[in-house]
Amino acid sequence: LKELELMVQELARLILPPRGTKIENESHKLAVAELKYSLWTLLGLRSRLALGEEQRPEYAVDIIGVEIGSVEKHPRAERLWILKAGTERFSFTVVTNLSNLKKGEVRGVAILPPVMFYGVISEAMICTDPLPPELKGKRIPLEFIHRADIINAVEAIVKNLAR
Repeated sequence: LKELELMVQELARLILPPRGTKIENESHKLAVAELKYSLWTLLGLRSRLALGEEQRPEYAVDIIGVEIGSVEKHPRAERLWILKAGTERFSFTVVTNLSNLKKGEVRGVAILPPVMFYGVISEAMICTDPLPPELKGKRIPLEFIHRADIINAVEAIVKNLAR
């Protein structure tokens, strides 16, 4: 699995556009987000397998602590917000209906297949209340996770795969 992670990191360097590259076309943006999601899923495999053999929906996706870097109103949807959040190594765009999020907070996000919301791609879903800062960049313990949200998200992913 460590070798797989190294190969995934090399693959990411080869196929993803360099950081800061502006992608104008929405279909290209979505394709890049789907590549990032696929690579992330492979990168997180070892840590998900280490969770054990118990069959829990929250083990199917990576849930990590991120710091919210910015919160802005979605320009084309009245009840949606756009977050930029991340760790030192990774960043995510999250479209959410949660209005109580603040810059600098650490929250848990479930990394999910990308979804386009009125022209903005969401790469993850907020799934915790505010967390201690030391959880930034780490897998979030089960007691902090809003399980119902994760179960619904995983069920939706499975239904999509079944199509």
